[in-house]
Amino acid sequence: METGAENRPETTGETGNGRGVHAFIDLRSPYSCLAITPFRDAMRNAGARVTWHPFAIDIEATYGAPGSRSPREERKTKYLYMDVRRIAAGRGLVIRGPLRIYGAALAHMGLVFAREHGILDAYVDAIYARFFSRAIDIERPDEVAAAVAAAGGDAEAFLAYLDDQGPAELDRETRFAEELGVFGVPTFVRAGELFWGLDRIPLLASRIVAAD
Repeated sequence: METGAENRPETTGETGNGRGVHAFIDLRSPYSCLAITPFRDAMRNAGARVTWHPFAIDIEATYGAPGSRSPREERKTKYLYMDVRRIAAGRGLVIRGPLRIYGAALAHMGLVFAREHGILDAYVDAIYARFFSRAIDIERPDEVAAAVAAAGGDAEAFLAYLDDQGPAELDRETRFAEELGVFGVPTFVRAGELFWGLDRIPLLASRIVAAD
């Protein structure tokens, strides 16, 4: 379900007819990572047309800053990674928690670039595989560019994009998400209705099918 340059944000919040879905993910989010495969499968079966968008959650505000978390925040963070590891294990996947909080801007500009160049799925898969195996520093342009190249894109064109259109397009993505009311990830929006979390994917799919 790769998307192209025509799939940039639309002010109406819709893509095409009632089968259009906007999908918002954070490339640092384990729950976004775990949602990718079931979401792709469900949307393919429902005949949906998906437009992917980056959305950076405020990790410190949500889970606290490493080294200064309250006991409750520590319990919450430990539970989160215990939860994602047991879901991942059931799929034969490994998710390792990052060693620090990384900025998302470069990787998310990479998502927009990949979407516009028809390599979205491959790029997202490359970033997640590397990030959750601690094999990439997503704050380094050269390492994100290597993921773009691994997905079949032009690394040099991506590096030029970072210095040209990238920041403005990422700002546009952020504004679009705010307009739709997105507050967390993964979030899927159809006809103005939000579905937050990987466990809401079946409900979204049923809405699409019922709309026929």
